[in-house]
Amino acid sequence: MKIEFLYPMYYDLIFHVLAYLKVNNASNLYDEHYIEKMKREKAGFTYDMKPVIDSLQNYYNENFERLMLINFLPYYCNDYDEMKNNFLACSGFKQNDLHFFIKPFIEILDNESEFFFGYWEALNKKYDSLKQATQNYFTKQLGKYLFIFDYFRKPCKVLFSFIITQNGRKFISIKRSKFSL
Repeated sequence: MKIEFLYPMYYDLIFHVLAYLKVNNASNLYDEHYIEKMKREKAGFTYDMKPVIDSLQNYYNENFERLMLINFLPYYCNDYDEMKNNFLACSGFKQNDLHFFIKPFIEILDNESEFFFGYWEALNKKYDSLKQATQNYFTKQLGKYLFIFDYFRKPCKVLFSFIITQNGRKFISIKRSKFSL
């Protein structure tokens, strides 16, 4: 089995926006240094998501047990539009969640993507040689365990982020057996 390395731009957009959102638990990605860096990077970009994300903060924290899904739903998607559609269609969200958080959050993503996707492409190009060295390292380290992926007939996918600065995310895709308890 081969290792697949992924750098999904739309995952990083989520992490980029979440870096502006103070969360009252260990999943917090809020990063003042990153926000300051982005102020410099976004010079001339007119959209300011900070007041909008600040207005969503209390609702997110008060309803975190459901809304935390925004951290993981992207892993079930193949592109940005599918991710937004999955946010809107997720049965784990209540109608109030859609109204008071999900729809405004998607609006932030759409507005911020106008800056971010170009910024991300520049990062992707800038770190091209480092990406190859990192992939070589992971190929060597994970190569010792590929037989496990082969045995369970599971793909080995490693997702990298240019943006996430703390409290990473782990995702395991498990297909439920029809005999699960």
